[in-house]
Amino acid sequence: MGISKGQTPHIVEGLYMNNGKHHKVWKINFNMPVSCLWTGSCSMTDGWIGSYEGIMESSSRALAANGICPGFEVAESIVTYWWCVSDGSSLNGSACLRQCWTRGSTVIASAASYASISLSAPGSGWQWQFWQMAYMTGADSDEVCCDSYYCADTRAQQISGDDVSISNCNLNLYWGDVPSTSRCSSPLMGYIWVEDNNLNFINGNQWEHSMIGECIGWVGPSCAGAIYIDNNHYLNWVGCSGNLYRACWRLCQFCSTFSNSSGPNPSPGASYAGALWMDQEFGYTHLAYIGCDGNKYIAGAGRDPTE
Repeated sequence: MGISKGQTPHIVEGLYMNNGKHHKVWKINFNMPVSCLWTGSCSMTDGWIGSYEGIMESSSRALAANGICPGFEVAESIVTYWWCVSDGSSLNGSACLRQCWTRGSTVIASAASYASISLSAPGSGWQWQFWQMAYMTGADSDEVCCDSYYCADTRAQQISGDDVSISNCNLNLYWGDVPSTSRCSSPLMGYIWVEDNNLNFINGNQWEHSMIGECIGWVGPSCAGAIYIDNNHYLNWVGCSGNLYRACWRLCQFCSTFSNSSGPNPSPGASYAGALWMDQEFGYTHLAYIGCDGNKYIAGAGRDPTE
């Protein structure tokens, strides 16, 4: 008779999935759209994850010195719960999978999911089942807001049937040099301007962000301050020196597989091309605009979130 169960938890900067997707977290704008990660080949203890980017637990890291500002994600708690039976054993029960982030004794984010475990007794060999959960946290007034120890807590709590519970695991780390999360006054939201060679704006969460662009040429100082959308759906601006800059990334909005992120692209049509605004959907920290193809695009000051 044989029954085994456990979990594989980590705190990471991102994930490399077995379906070829790279799910970035560290220093991206809040709640960026996420395509389907949960496909492809899988293993019992790591699920659909091929490898982990920047494992952070049991570490100490300075945030502002590494480019984190309010409105950027900092890390993701990722956990694979697994159950295995062999030698004629079976396992049939249900559990509540719980995942939370804490700062000291304060819970700053939490999630729960119902899991039904059904493993019939194999005549030979073994059978296994897994569930995965992921939860990001970022620099915000109610999440990562001060220098402190932070903890990712994961567990499976028994509901009914056979004992499929998995005891909790706490992964700890220390974040220092946490940037101030104080906000600008609300009337400033939506301001956008060129400052030196960067594009600055007050986003939907009332934080000032500064976007560093890729220099693609020189058009002269008489054009300084110009902002426009090009025919390849990129955001462009002219710096004070007369150099032309292009945003380092842009993403055509799609329906995210993460529940707190984007819905389908509204695709208002080419008659709206060039419209530009501070988005107050999902992350609230990005710019949104309509490309010449009539689709909604997003860009931000954070790391490129595309795969």
